[in-house]
Parts: sequence; C-alpha cells; structure tokens
Amino acid sequence: MAVTFLKIADLHPKKLMGQRLTMSLTENKTFELCQTFMPRRSEIPQQLRIKS
Repeated sequence: MAVTFLKIADLHPKKLMGQRLTMSLTENKTFELCQTFMPRRSEIPQQLRIKS
C-alpha cells in the first residue's frame, strides 16, 4: 500500500500577464502568439531576472 503525503505551502503573490489569440488544433498559431509577445517584453515593469 502506497502512502502519499501532501504539503500545503503559502506562496508569495504573483502578477501574470498575457495575450489572447483564437486558434484551434488544426489552425495552431502558437508561433505567431510568441512572436507578438516577445517584442513587448520590455514593457513589463519590475521584471525578474533569472540567474543562470
């Protein structure tokens, strides 16, 4: 018998932003959506920089 443990954690609030584009599985526009998002990335205030 497997025992599963759950962990409850409080997370810091996060702000999300996004764009909308209507598409279907046969008309996938993921590439176009990313192309419109990336040039506008500099408009996001207080960006987090991830250290590599």
